[in-house]
Amino acid sequence: MTLDDLDRTLTDALSTGKVGSPVALRLHLQLADSAADLAQATAALMRLAETVFSETPSRVTARTRDETPRQWNLLCNYPGGQTVQLTLGCGAAASSTLHLLLVGNHGVVRLEGAELFDDTSLSATDEETNHWQQTVEQNATGVARP
Repeated sequence: MTLDDLDRTLTDALSTGKVGSPVALRLHLQLADSAADLAQATAALMRLAETVFSETPSRVTARTRDETPRQWNLLCNYPGGQTVQLTLGCGAAASSTLHLLLVGNHGVVRLEGAELFDDTSLSATDEETNHWQQTVEQNATGVARP
């Protein structure tokens, strides 16, 4: 499954109205490549979040795992009270996986087949990647060490 496939699936699910109004989106991405660009992956996933929430986040809280970040945790709050929570990691899995949970006020959408995710579909412009790199650096609440 590619990010484009996932975008179409979310669009279709939202158009049926069965979920109701989206309230929260949770994305958990594990990349096999230990040198993966987490800022680029974040930019790609936040573009997917735009399918669900048309606004931009009003606040971002970020937390990194260590000084050479191989894990990011982001909480994006939106003006209407909605949230996007991202957990991204690299180098700790044999293959890349993406778990998705969309919570609406009438139901949920859950991604099945997370192990079939094609991480080559995670692309973003340099501008988007730089934006999320700076956003994480500026909004980090501190470095969590094991």
